[in-house]
Amino acid sequence: METTKTKTFQETIAQNETLLTLLVYFGSYPILYFVNIMLTRTLGPANYGDFAVTRSVATLAAMIALLGLHITSLDMVPVYRKRGDPNMARGFILASLLAVAAAGLVVSGIGFVITELARSRLMSEDHPVMIAMIWVVPMSIGIHALSLLAGHQQVFLSALLNRLGLTLITGLLVGVVFLFGGTLTDFLAVELLILARILLTLILVWLLWIIWRREYRQASAKYELKLWADVTWPFLLYALVITAQIQSGMLILEAHHSSEAEVGIYAAVQQVAYLPLLALGAISTVAIPRLSVILEDKKSAEFEQQLGGYLRILTAFGVGSLIIFMVGGDFLLGLFGPDFQTGYTPLLILGAGYLIALVGGLVIPLLQIRQERTIVGLTLLALLAFNIALTYLLAPRYGALGAATAYTVAVAVVYTVQLSLLQRRTGIPYLRSIVGSNTASQA
Repeated sequence: METTKTKTFQETIAQNETLLTLLVYFGSYPILYFVNIMLTRTLGPANYGDFAVTRSVATLAAMIALLGLHITSLDMVPVYRKRGDPNMARGFILASLLAVAAAGLVVSGIGFVITELARSRLMSEDHPVMIAMIWVVPMSIGIHALSLLAGHQQVFLSALLNRLGLTLITGLLVGVVFLFGGTLTDFLAVELLILARILLTLILVWLLWIIWRREYRQASAKYELKLWADVTWPFLLYALVITAQIQSGMLILEAHHSSEAEVGIYAAVQQVAYLPLLALGAISTVAIPRLSVILEDKKSAEFEQQLGGYLRILTAFGVGSLIIFMVGGDFLLGLFGPDFQTGYTPLLILGAGYLIALVGGLVIPLLQIRQERTIVGLTLLALLAFNIALTYLLAPRYGALGAATAYTVAVAVVYTVQLSLLQRRTGIPYLRSIVGSNTASQA
């Protein structure tokens, strides 16, 4: 009886996976928003800017350490399980975890040396970015563990731990500091986030160990290292470019703008504008494993139907969020403090860029699944170069407004090119699927 109830519960989760994942992503947003407001009001614009820059540096370094394997897991693990090949799945899990751990140690070591050299030569005072490299290993292993969990048809649990678990742990740690009368500094804020990530990673390792004992203890590991390397590098480029594109405005402002407070204002703008990107994170986690399996089975009509459903959800969230920013942007920014309301116009511009990013958010994963790796590589490099060039041109002079404009213009131009190439090279009716065309895809 208990087994039947467990199966029924798991089936219910699987049938409503997309809706539940979206609910988790958006349900966790108010908590995340509250934690960031608490940090901002305690630290002030300048120190919050230092904290945000440290987070950006650690995130970029972690993306390099992940080697794209966290996205590859969402593609490869479900396919191996669909084929009933636990030996290959076991080999991929072992190889990917070892690669991420080793790359994390190397990246953090190199980053530490670079940070120390920069501090001794350029920085006149201590900056929390000095401890960013401690963050890299737990962040990269934690993100990859979340992807492995999602690849084993535990998308909802993965989303729950990623969005709600990490935010709650962080909020509780900050609350403990306040409870005992401690003073929250930019350094301490970074240390608390590192501790929160370590605690979450320990929980993930325990969950993956349970799956390992159930599915792979009797399997014999097999390796397709060349195939995995070929599949992974475009995902690495994709993750690195998207992350660098989002974080470049923050880092360039920190390096070249005269006002420290402007960095904090742009960090708050990004925090508010991040709302629709929650939908992209949730949908990508659900969509990539499903679309990979459907393409593996060559079910063209089902593929187009699924793709259209995902894109309609993304478009709705993008448009809805932009309307919210127009109506309530001043209020949302004002929660961080009165100084942050000057970010209203940058918020609208960045919101428009995120709407474009949502509508085109599945283009690169689809190109990668269809093995159009040359197009993926060239367009992503073009996106990164164009965005950084525009940011260097606009951000030092116009501050947060310039950084937001650079992001939106770069996304609009390059995503249009990517979409055109996807439809021309693969025959996938990307935009047509949004309106629910019944025409079978050629995918």
